Amino acid sequence: MKYSLLVFLFVIASVRVFAQSCTLSVSISASNPSICSGSSVTLTANASAGTAPYTYAWNTGETTQSISINKSGTYTVTVTDKTPGCQPVKKSITVSSNPVPAPPTAANAVTCPNTPATLTATAPGGVYQWYTAITGGTFLATGATYTTPPITSTTVYYVQTTIGGCTSERTAVIVTTTANPVGTPATVCSGSVATLQASGGDSYSWYASSSGGAVLGTGPTFVTPVLTTTTTYYVQSTLNGCLSAFV
Repeated sequence: MKYSLLVFLFVIASVRVFAQSCTLSVSISASNPSICSGSSVTLTANASAGTAPYTYAWNTGETTQSISINKSGTYTVTVTDKTPGCQPVKKSITVSSNPVPAPPTAANAVTCPNTPATLTATAPGGVYQWYTAITGGTFLATGATYTTPPITSTTVYYVQTTIGGCTSERTAVIVTTTANPVGTPATVCSGSVATLQASGGDSYSWYASSSGGAVLGTGPTFVTPVLTTTTTYYVQSTLNGCLSAFV
């Protein structure tokens, strides 16, 4: 009797399983940390790593990357990427609600010609910002006080404040320079004296020349010597410590 030997060859194949790495990262940015009265805030989900494209699902029901909100609260976004076997990533942000502050209180100022002025905002607090215009304009400085460049004519500056992420409307602050005195001309008969009057200053000095010379008299009234011809006199005043030009 013959026996046949049946040999079975088993081939064992090795199967390697490669685990996928889940690297999706999510953050949320806000256009403002607080919702100011009457305004809205834009929230944006920022996804990185993982496998694009990403899908977004907010707890508001919206599915866009960015959403606009106008109420305080906690907002959550769930982001899913295309990496096989990886779970979605959730991220939340809490947005508060704050009132818009009142416009700052700031006094107008008077300065000597060609002299800087120091402007001060006294209320309601917060971070003050100074500008050249009621809206937009050039940003000048931050702080409760602002020292202007030398002033040669009436100039208007504007100040706003930011409290809790909300910014007020701007307050106009007017800077003027001390004015020259006002002199009143007089007409008299030849051989008479004239009484001249000046106003607009704290003190006055009268001259016969437009560039100094001897002081003829002081005070708002000056009585000339006897006049036989048309004569010009000049007055210079001091106002708030500032010396005016001759008039």
